Amino acid sequence: MAVAPDSLWPLVSATGLLAPFCLLAYICFRVYCLAYTQVVGKYQLGLAWFFIVVELFQYLPTILLYFNRVFVLRRPRRQKLHLEGDDVPAVAVLITACGEDNDTILNVVRAACETNWPLNRLNVILCDDGRSRDLEERMLHVSRQYPHAHYTSREKPEVPDYVR
Repeated sequence: MAVAPDSLWPLVSATGLLAPFCLLAYICFRVYCLAYTQVVGKYQLGLAWFFIVVELFQYLPTILLYFNRVFVLRRPRRQKLHLEGDDVPAVAVLITACGEDNDTILNVVRAACETNWPLNRLNVILCDDGRSRDLEERMLHVSRQYPHAHYTSREKPEVPDYVR
């Protein structure tokens, strides 16, 4: 994730002021153009006025949210959490597959197995809905390298699920 340098952070407050003023200037220009057209052209523009009011109510929450940025003077300092020790919850990573390319599926399984989570607290389970015999055999080789990786699949029903 790209992070802006601290030197650019004061621009957040500036955009908090600039953006609502630009929106208000836009709405004022729209009102001016509509009023000028109605006076000079002698048109009945009641529906256009209605849409400007609707547009104003649409922009109002956005304008109010921008004012929150005015008070953000510096980047928030948040504590970075790091994993320490093996006293962590058990995690099961479920990877679903049905007919995708076997190499792609196995790459996803290997990537999930390569995390820095304690291996005795991690299970990576490949759920194969396509019941591929080739994938099951290749998953056995992966299970030898990563004992916490498992393969499961279900029996294909005689009547497909979507027919019931």
